[in-house]
Amino acid sequence: MRTPAWFVAFACAPVAGCAVASVQQENPERAPLPVVRVERDNTRIESSCTIEVAPGAVISDADNNGVIHIVKDGVTVRFAPASVLRGADESTRPDTLSGTGVRIDGVKNVTVENADVRGFKVGVHATGADGLTVADARFSDNFRQRLASTPQREDSADWLWPHANDGGEWRTNYGGAVVVERSSGCTLRSARTRPIGSGRTQTTAASGARTTAARSSSSAVAAAHSAACASAPARTGSSSTA
Repeated sequence: MRTPAWFVAFACAPVAGCAVASVQQENPERAPLPVVRVERDNTRIESSCTIEVAPGAVISDADNNGVIHIVKDGVTVRFAPASVLRGADESTRPDTLSGTGVRIDGVKNVTVENADVRGFKVGVHATGADGLTVADARFSDNFRQRLASTPQREDSADWLWPHANDGGEWRTNYGGAVVVERSSGCTLRSARTRPIGSGRTQTTAASGARTTAARSSSSAVAAAHSAACASAPARTGSSSTA
């Protein structure tokens, strides 16, 4: 039995106009995967590969549907060392960030390894992605709210409302490092989110989901999971309100 969503604050079914990245063979001594150089929005990934992004490159999600789209079952996407998928310049205010780094929709047994995703509202967004694994990933400098509260006065606008999520409010309002919906048997392993507004609260786990050594800069990584969910303890970093 599935619950509606696995949200960890801590990429698509065929999309019109998606660009297919050119593939070059990587040195077999480094990894037995071809190299895909991501240079533009809507890059479709149809087979296992190593992702490379040019140093300093900024690739915005102009149509708000994901920069990288993973579209086949059983694909492993491994980010090359020092490759950062960045959706906005480092100087961009974090409460104005938008878009999604990696989109996975309707494909099974996808693995995303060593991802470094920054400058988006959502790092990885997966729907209908049974058997998904996200491992050894970093989600830094993504969306976070600008708090209106002060030491003298609390502002109710800073409250989060985790119970209202029938329309995907968690994702649209608060963003997230990894957002998984309508999926089962998923694993999040060794992921870090510093700093980020939603690396954290509200985790509604899909059936069979596992979370291992997920680190967040927020004050809590809460897990509200179904009885079928096997979840290892999530570890949190120091509290932060930026």
